Amino acid sequence: MSASEKVGPLRVRPHIVKGVETGKVFVDIPERYSDTGGRYRPLFDNRKEAVNFARDLEKRIRKKATTVAPPAPASAQTFRKTAEDWAALQRLKHDAGQKGAGALETELNRAKPLKAHFGNRKLDRLQERDVLQYKRDRKTAGIGRVTINAELAVLRRILNHAGSRHLTVAPVPGQKKRHKPPTPAEVARIVSHLRGRFQLVVRLMAEAGLRPDEAYHATWAWFGRYRSGKPYVHVQWIEVPGDQDDWFPKTQSSDRCVPISEDLFQRITSLERTSMWVFPSPRSPEQPIASIRKSLLAAAREADVTRDGRPLFVTPKLFRKFFGSMLAAAKVDRSVIQDLVGHERGSPVTEMFYIFLEHAAEQEAVQHVQLDLTRANLAIAGNGPDSKAALRAFLQAQLPESAG
Repeated sequence: MSASEKVGPLRVRPHIVKGVETGKVFVDIPERYSDTGGRYRPLFDNRKEAVNFARDLEKRIRKKATTVAPPAPASAQTFRKTAEDWAALQRLKHDAGQKGAGALETELNRAKPLKAHFGNRKLDRLQERDVLQYKRDRKTAGIGRVTINAELAVLRRILNHAGSRHLTVAPVPGQKKRHKPPTPAEVARIVSHLRGRFQLVVRLMAEAGLRPDEAYHATWAWFGRYRSGKPYVHVQWIEVPGDQDDWFPKTQSSDRCVPISEDLFQRITSLERTSMWVFPSPRSPEQPIASIRKSLLAAAREADVTRDGRPLFVTPKLFRKFFGSMLAAAKVDRSVIQDLVGHERGSPVTEMFYIFLEHAAEQEAVQHVQLDLTRANLAIAGNGPDSKAALRAFLQAQLPESAG
């Protein structure tokens, strides 16, 4: 068995499944550098890659030792100081390649109203009343439920970072919106009214469930074939040359391979390669496209796809939701759907925002539990004056006819 190797506070270990080495190697990052109280274990294809990553991260940790030191006990720490420590750790994760630039910016922005509200309050003095007041104030300010819940999720991460477990942060409850997703025929009509690469980037979202940002940043290296010959698209980290920041998948679960149709694969790989991007910006080929919203709205109008007499409001993410809904309608297992759309197993986000079934699908499901009350009604008749006669007639009807 391969030996582990220590690199500063980190350790490089062989990846073992059921007592057998897989040939891969992971880096064991101690929990004191984690904001969740658990350790990180990124996996690599070989020892060289793992050791190089560990050495690079160890150098960064030494340079920023003051920002990643374990936080003070919750009782002696203010919320503002804890939030700043947590933010410093998120920046270190970004520098180490563990967090994308977009995710970092989003989380830091969500932490701003939390710091402004809780300020210099000591963590051990925060109570449920304080969280409820935060929800009330944000709601009064006109902030939507989804945004408030996203901020509360960051609040939980900050508290976990400090090791504080005394406060339960519950999300703002809300009803799931009833959407009527576009049918496959409607999606096909919308796509048919798009031109050139815009048509193919939408097909990637509708047929492979890619996020808009993932589809926009697709590179030629993402497309390949399995050993069976079936084509796929592999959403993965992109090293961008020059001064631009590298592109990272949203989460570790977002790094995934999704099978695609032969037709889509052939159409994409036959495009002219004018850039590292499959869908470069028309104005600046060295950049990927940024948005196709206007083209989508125009295509929906031309395709005459309406809801309640109005053109369907089409956004790029609608096609990703269409993908999840069609898989659910086909009775694909939820864990498989989550793997394909890049969600963590068991995530409630999939059900809440990415699966919308027609009423017909629900009606079809209910048909399987409809009860036949014919016999029950006859049994109920046993309470009347003719109960014995009715029961004898019913039983007689169940007996096989006499052979002679």
